[in-house]
Amino acid sequence: ARLSGGGHECWQARNQKNVGASDIKNAVDDFLHGKWATSAKRFVFCVRASLADTALQDTIETQAARLLAEGIEFEGVDGLRQALLARPELFVRTLTEKLLTFALGRGVDHADAPAVRQILREAERNDNRFSSLVLAVVESTPFQMRRSQ
Repeated sequence: ARLSGGGHECWQARNQKNVGASDIKNAVDDFLHGKWATSAKRFVFCVRASLADTALQDTIETQAARLLAEGIEFEGVDGLRQALLARPELFVRTLTEKLLTFALGRGVDHADAPAVRQILREAERNDNRFSSLVLAVVESTPFQMRRSQ
């Protein structure tokens, strides 16, 4: 959840081969019974699924209506796309932290913050190209100083 103009946004992404109507209903149920439901203004839910499935479409509409009744806006992939275009730095930072985590073989912590900022500066100089992120991660101090296992 991210603070957005005084309210929170809840984002969920599922990468499953078969997302069914019950999966979407369960995600909304979990959200509504969780701690963010009382302060959220928007729920962004992204899944890879076939919209040819009319039961799935009906469930999405039903769950969107449930959220709207609580004063929460429901958005799918279009909402995610708009949010990423509005704040691309959030995506680039998250991707940078995930790449660094993979490269180091451990989680990124507060001591890595200067390296993350340096990687982001390098990537920004090259229009945030994926190749510039990878190169900056490889050239970063934490990666250069990591211990081989």
